[in-house]
Amino acid sequence: MLEPEKAVALREASKGLTLEQHHRILRRKDVERRARVEESDTSHGEGPSNGKQPDPRNWGGLNLSDDELDPEAQRKALKAWNEAKSWSHQQ
Repeated sequence: MLEPEKAVALREASKGLTLEQHHRILRRKDVERRARVEESDTSHGEGPSNGKQPDPRNWGGLNLSDDELDPEAQRKALKAWNEAKSWSHQQ
């Protein structure tokens, strides 16, 4: 909350603004509010990010192949990987 003197000065200054200036200020406040809401929605109480985790907002641009999206192909690939890994440890 503003101190009374600052609130009076702010009211007086806002009287001199044009309608477009008022709208611009309101739009800016709305953008800032939405950014705060999005930030709090994505943080989920986690600590600060170092930027190394995948960003779910970018997942639409992954350009995955059909095999990468096919769960059965993924199971086969994992099985082959595990068999190769097991075989390499036996050698």
